[in-house]
Amino acid sequence: MRWAIGGDRTTTQLHKISRTTVAHVKNLLSGVFRHAAQQGYFDAANPVKLAEIPAFAASGTETKPYSLEEIAAMLNVLPEPSATAVATAAFTGLRLGELRGLTWESYEPSEDVDSLGWLNVTRSIWRSSVGEPRTASPKRQYRSSRNSR
Repeated sequence: MRWAIGGDRTTTQLHKISRTTVAHVKNLLSGVFRHAAQQGYFDAANPVKLAEIPAFAASGTETKPYSLEEIAAMLNVLPEPSATAVATAAFTGLRLGELRGLTWESYEPSEDVDSLGWLNVTRSIWRSSVGEPRTASPKRQYRSSRNSR
């Protein structure tokens, strides 16, 4: 027998639950049953493994990036080092874990006067765990140009 998480069309549509949210709920429930089995409280196959995410669950909406004017407004009111962190996030598009993984050694100054240098993304930090970035290549470089500001 197969079950659908969020299988009630009314529930997912009424509450505007996206496929991503349903997937997160499925992962959470699966983890709860796995933990219960590991602790000896549950002695059967994980029932969530066979659950499917219904096809009619709404896809998530795309987020709108900040405009250059909105970024400039944020940078004008933020003190350092917050302004530098926001500028780095806004102009590189790095994920939060990749931003956390940056160190001074990640920055490579440029000898070219038109370039501010490179950011080498070689690690990611998520929930105190240091790992590789989520990208296919283990290292990404971001070049910053003085002319792009």
